[in-house]
Amino acid sequence: MESQLWSTEMLRDYINFVQRVFEPVVSEEAELLIKSYYQYLRMNPKICKDRKTVRMLESLIRMTEAHSRLLMKSTATVFDAVSVIILMEHTLMTDLFHGDCLPSVLFESLDHYRAVRNDIVYKLGLDINAFESYNEMKETSRRS
Repeated sequence: MESQLWSTEMLRDYINFVQRVFEPVVSEEAELLIKSYYQYLRMNPKICKDRKTVRMLESLIRMTEAHSRLLMKSTATVFDAVSVIILMEHTLMTDLFHGDCLPSVLFESLDHYRAVRNDIVYKLGLDINAFESYNEMKETSRRS
């Protein structure tokens, strides 16, 4: 058996720590992305009506905040929202990526992340310029 990077106990302690210490606030850009994705889900005929409730929007927000917490950030950013959208697409299979291979949340590089982010922004009908000026380098390395 391969050695683990973190023991289960260490992982549990880390999760407890970030839950206690970090209360991220969702950035305006991340909020816009989450809301647009939620609207996309509501319009998608592949999603059953039980999944098209306000609870889904609340879940998307909570998942974005949780992702931010795991990275020890005080602000939930576009990076967190993109990661959550990819996770949801792996679960819901709404065809947001039109049959293309679903991207991983483990981005190979900053350029790879930007390409995926731009693809999502474009497919959700948002203005890509509002997101291109956003400094991902700062956001992915920012800590509280």
